[in-house]
Formats: sequence, structure tokens, C-alpha cells
Amino acid sequence: MMTTNPFDENVAEYEAYRTGYSRTLYDALAEFGFVSGWHVLDIACGTGLASEPLARRGVSITGVDISERMLENARQRIKEGTFVLGKAEALPFGNDQFNAAICAQAIHWFDQPKALAEMHRVVKPGGRVAIWWKSLVVDEPIRTLRSAAAKAVGLEEPPDLMRSSFRAFYQYPFEQRWLRVLPHVIMSSVDRWMGYERSRARLRHYGDKAQNYLAELEQQMRAVDTGRPFHVRYTQFLYVGQV
Repeated sequence: MMTTNPFDENVAEYEAYRTGYSRTLYDALAEFGFVSGWHVLDIACGTGLASEPLARRGVSITGVDISERMLENARQRIKEGTFVLGKAEALPFGNDQFNAAICAQAIHWFDQPKALAEMHRVVKPGGRVAIWWKSLVVDEPIRTLRSAAAKAVGLEEPPDLMRSSFRAFYQYPFEQRWLRVLPHVIMSSVDRWMGYERSRARLRHYGDKAQNYLAELEQQMRAVDTGRPFHVRYTQFLYVGQV
């Protein structure tokens, strides 16, 4: 089936190589009320990776995404969930339907004031809007390798869009808002990391040099590879607003 949705292209890599978020992040969500019996809307849910740990904790999940192929995988991942096609700026739900809405690593793709207004609309008074992202720590060696690979193909790395993506959150009139900063470490290998790199939508930044960039990055990673799994260090930023 042909598709013009850019996220449809990455479903297999998302399913195989995306690693999700730490248990401490979900423990923090529980402190903000995300507990068994809540009904939570996952916006830009993709394959359901971010909401699966909530489902395992007894939270009822509804997901919305613009990619039907992503949704097909989400339905397999969380069989008791409900997953529908839709946009963050025009959510296909009535007012006050959910105890909370979440959005993981996707807020930068939206018209943020419209998306936040929609999240607020569909969440019950007193509920929560939780938005989070993770970023490689500043001195993570992979950052250096990415930059070198980009320069090798005559380009600069794309800027980190998430770093400027939360102005609208702080401007939105939530009753209260909180920020938690949480460390996260994963284990990876060159093969797994390259699979993750192929899943990044921002690979389109490199245009017709994308495959050259990937080849350069893999070459540089293999040059320092010890043959053993290695640590990759992240910082997770969890933003929570009370409706």
C-alpha cells in the first residue's frame, strides 16, 4: 500500500529499535495520579510504546495518531486499548472524557497552542496533561559521532527541536504545573543503535545524503566498537499540567 505519511515509513524500525522510557518516569506519573482505573489518552501514540507501561499498571489507554500503520502496531501491543486515527490539533473526542492526556517525544511536531487547548478540552477538570521527552546527555559520545558523520557528508546536524518546544506549555493557563528531570540509561549495540537511527523522522534533514550519513555514522561507531553492549545516557524531562 502506497502512503504519503512520512511516519508510515518507519514502523518496522520503531517496533524493533525504540526503547521507551524509564520505570522512574512511570513512578513519577503515578505520583501525579496516573493509577489503575484512570483513562488516559496517548496523543501521537505511535506504536504504543509510551503508554504500554501505563497499561501494565492498570491504566485504560486510548491512543490517537496520524499514521494508521503505527496504530496497527499499537493495537497489537496493547490489545485492550482503543486506537484511532486523528490529529493532535483536532482530537476526535468529546469534552472531559479522560483523566489525563500524555504526549511523548512528539510535541514539537504540532501547532502547540492548538494541541494544548485540545488536550485541556478532552481531560476532565482536575486531570493531568503530561508531556515528556528524552535527550542524550551533553557529553554522550554518540553526540560527537553524529556531528562528525554529518560533517563528513557536508552538513551540520539538525538542531534539537525539543529544547525549544515547551514555551507554549508554560504559557498555557494550567491550574498548576510541574517539571521532573529524570536520568535514564539503556544498553545498546552498534546494530541496535543504527536501527534506531534509521527510525528517526529527522533523518529527512539529510535529504539525498541520508544513506551516506548513516554509512559514515556506522563506520565511526564500528571504529570504536569493543564488541560488547555499551551504555547510552539520557536525561528525561517530564512536564505535567493540572487542568
